[in-house]
Amino acid sequence: MSHPDANTFKPLLKAIDNAKNELSDSMSTGNFSDSKSALYALLKHTKKLSLTDPSLHHELKALSQSCWNAMYRFHEGGDSVYAKAGRCIHEVGKLETRVKEVCSSQ
Repeated sequence: MSHPDANTFKPLLKAIDNAKNELSDSMSTGNFSDSKSALYALLKHTKKLSLTDPSLHHELKALSQSCWNAMYRFHEGGDSVYAKAGRCIHEVGKLETRVKEVCSSQ
């Protein structure tokens, strides 16, 4: 099975960086709407990846979905913007780590 080249992941890595920046801003401003948009863009970029390895694509989509779902896990720290952003940053970090592992294994 062929591995995607690093260019395959550039848009996703850019979306990850954007999400991290927006989430960080949310923690200081208390406004979550731009973060929500950035997380949605992250989902779209992950779904659009053209990968020949369906299990890797499924894994990345699941990690991306976890980033989105973290907004709604109120039992983990409550519903404040700070708590939501913190949960999402944690999940985005897991996705970023996995994408970078895939890129470095090529």
